[in-house]
Amino acid sequence: MQILLFDMDRVLLEPNGYHRALQETVRLVSLLLGFEEYMLSNEAIAKFESLGISSEWHSSALCMALMVIETQKRCAAPVTPPSKTPQKTNLDLSQLFASIEVQPFGLPALARSQTAIEQIATQARVDPTLPMMIIQNSESIDYSLTFTIFQELVLGSEIFEQAYGQPSQLGQESYLNSFDRSNIKPSLREKLIAWSDHPLNGAAIMTNRPSNSLLGLPGTPEAELGAALVGLDYLPVIGAGEMRWLANRFDEDVRTLLKPSSYHALSAILAASGLPADDSLLKAHQIISGKSSPRLSYLDQCTIYIFEDTPGGILATDNAREILLTRGVNIQVRKLGITKDPSKRKSLVAIGSEVFDSVDLALQSIDSFNNL
Repeated sequence: MQILLFDMDRVLLEPNGYHRALQETVRLVSLLLGFEEYMLSNEAIAKFESLGISSEWHSSALCMALMVIETQKRCAAPVTPPSKTPQKTNLDLSQLFASIEVQPFGLPALARSQTAIEQIATQARVDPTLPMMIIQNSESIDYSLTFTIFQELVLGSEIFEQAYGQPSQLGQESYLNSFDRSNIKPSLREKLIAWSDHPLNGAAIMTNRPSNSLLGLPGTPEAELGAALVGLDYLPVIGAGEMRWLANRFDEDVRTLLKPSSYHALSAILAASGLPADDSLLKAHQIISGKSSPRLSYLDQCTIYIFEDTPGGILATDNAREILLTRGVNIQVRKLGITKDPSKRKSLVAIGSEVFDSVDLALQSIDSFNNL
């Protein structure tokens, strides 16, 4: 059997909406905090992602936490009166990146973010409590300014109000609908549909995007919007909504189940093999927790092709492979990195990935797909 696992952002589609929303969130927060008009560069966003900080909830909160640390430093020393006219400038993230880079990549992104902010605040000799709270609450609609702004920009004000029951503050159309673009050519998309029709082929989308899970848990349909945009909404999606359903089922923290966790990858592998989403999630949990060993012989000698632009999903798939091996199931993993960015290429090559400029080129490197 052959299975394709696709990340969504920067692989199947160009997440211009997410990145535009991230940049606008940082800009608005900087003005609200009385700073110059901070502009987050595309290179800085790519660097965040290369370090495994792929959620804009985390990266926007990290930027706000840095601004708060800077405010605390200014309060402790004489300051120069600000210019009457705010000036655009890039936010200096070099110290933050250096702090994140030396931490173990296998740790959850939020944990590495918290450690980095605590270190920076301590080095600046300011109280780390408030900056760390900004990171800890970065996924909360009730307590996070960056989350609230970002979600309204991404979803648009109408869906935002429906999803969260909060009034709109921005009166904004959805950035995802306005700016996202498909990365896969129509001809290759049709070829992929034909390839996945073969009984020994399977594919799934494994993304940390929020999903409006069909498993009965409320969520926002960001993964589904992306799948529809690229014309692959027939594929099973194992997104944050599905992983949150699993976390709630076993009273666990969803952040420990999302990639780079093996739970996410194994759930996606099982879904791609033809199992319903809920069966895939539950069987993955049974296998990893060691509570039972479902029959998985049909996966023996299976080849998994993992398409990723950052290391998280690849590490998750490697971890899933090791777990399956202990259950007597030997799968092969071919790692297909998708990026043109130098820092991302370096991170992907370091974990044994082939790197392609596009998902189209990566697909065409697969013999069974190319010979269809």
